[in-house]
Amino acid sequence: MGSYYDFIAQYGKEIIDLVNKGKLIAARIEKEVESLPEEQREAAWQKKISAIMNHIDSTYDKPVAGLIDRILTGGRDIDVKEVADIALDISNRYGTEMRQVVNALEDAFGYEGRDEEIDQQELDEAFGKFNEKILEDFKQKTRKILQEVAPEGWEGTVKAMKKHKGVKNPWALAWYMKNKGYKSHKKDV
Repeated sequence: MGSYYDFIAQYGKEIIDLVNKGKLIAARIEKEVESLPEEQREAAWQKKISAIMNHIDSTYDKPVAGLIDRILTGGRDIDVKEVADIALDISNRYGTEMRQVVNALEDAFGYEGRDEEIDQQELDEAFGKFNEKILEDFKQKTRKILQEVAPEGWEGTVKAMKKHKGVKNPWALAWYMKNKGYKSHKKDV
């Protein structure tokens, strides 16, 4: 059993390639299923995912199977550090070799088109819509702050903060202070 950082150094590139391949396989399954009539999509999706997961569930520790499942069902944000964290966890909890996580990724994603290089453009196209949706959700949630709105009762404080050169965004500072429990001491204008 090596250290956490040795594991990342030794298997990091391979993990990135396998996770990307898993994301690409998930995107391909999604694309394939989209062409089916709506009432058949869920069953077809489950059948394809089950084909991969049945072996993984019966062979590997639960956290490892959960990682593979997350990759297949939309875990677009999984990175090497998270995989290494799971490897360390199973090593400490079950006494299993950290390499088991890499073996599971190879079993799940390594054999389908093993010699095939990951097409970065295909990967970008597959996840571009996903990333655009996340960005749009973020913009909608933060729109109120972006409109430079002071918290209720803090307008006077914001006006006073605008006069100080060191305060770049008085609205953000006012919201921060209000959320931390501070009270405004300036009268509203």
